[in-house]
Amino acid sequence: MNKVYEKALSMKAQIISDLPIAHSKALYDNLKSLGCEQLQELPCGFVCTFGRGEKTLIILESGSPVILFAAARLIKKFESDLAGCVKLFFGTADGICSYDGSDELLKADGAMALSLRMCSEPGLASGCMLSAQPESYMLRQEFQIKVKAVPGVRRTNPLTIALRVNLALHELMAQECPPHEMVHVQCGVLNAGQVANVAAEVAVLKGVLRSCGTDALKRAKKRMEHITAETVKAFLAEPELEWLMAYPAVKTDEKLTKRLADAIADVIGKENLILSLGGRRGDEYSLYSQEIPFAHFEYAINKTAGGNVAEEDILKGAAACANAALTYFGGGGDCD
Repeated sequence: MNKVYEKALSMKAQIISDLPIAHSKALYDNLKSLGCEQLQELPCGFVCTFGRGEKTLIILESGSPVILFAAARLIKKFESDLAGCVKLFFGTADGICSYDGSDELLKADGAMALSLRMCSEPGLASGCMLSAQPESYMLRQEFQIKVKAVPGVRRTNPLTIALRVNLALHELMAQECPPHEMVHVQCGVLNAGQVANVAAEVAVLKGVLRSCGTDALKRAKKRMEHITAETVKAFLAEPELEWLMAYPAVKTDEKLTKRLADAIADVIGKENLILSLGGRRGDEYSLYSQEIPFAHFEYAINKTAGGNVAEEDILKGAAACANAALTYFGGGGDCD
């Protein structure tokens, strides 16, 4: 059994007790209680630093802070063994890192980054990890669609039309995209009107288009424009599609990914580490992947009936992060 995971099991009660489940002031206070002497609050989150040295590994969490906080407790126990600096970054809760203060992290000596996201994927057993293929790119394009009622045209309800557009866009992903081209459309905002029994004049749909590769993204955008226009016009309304902020591609570093993947597999088992074409996520930290060597993993978890992450998944995830840090520096921390 891996020594770090063995330590995690022996410290189980200490590691999983009173874990913070949200990004808040309480999370910052809990980090202070660890005895972390190097704790910094940035506009985009908190940074907890362990060890010292000429090389730096930044571990970024995406989603819930539970596993990374558990990893902090475990890394603290091995801090004297660290031959470099480990920075645990707890991002803001809005799902996207607002890059304020990020340049300070990026300028750390010999900085490299590991991004870990918890996920629940159908058909993927808990305790497994997806490792994004080296040089895999995940592009993110935000969009806004307005459905406007046409003056003088009766029986037009922009809200129901916007719902049809949403369904049609998901058909694009399910039916039209080849299996080897990962395209993902997600609509998370729908606003229309304020009165329950009056049809709104305008409905606004906001979402995100993700894709691996610029060619696939261009084709998906072209089809989205056509589907949106024709669907809205078919119901006698006026469409308006606006492309909003575009995030740079997430690019993973081959050598860093392999080194960290080997360390993670030593904890969860080689059979549970799956090489993927690049997940849907990770774009929260796409800036980092442009500036420093970057690796991204997605960790499949189980949740209890109360909605909490299963204890076994917490322990393995924390041990995987800690072992990645220790192995990274044990190998010299040099992936050039």
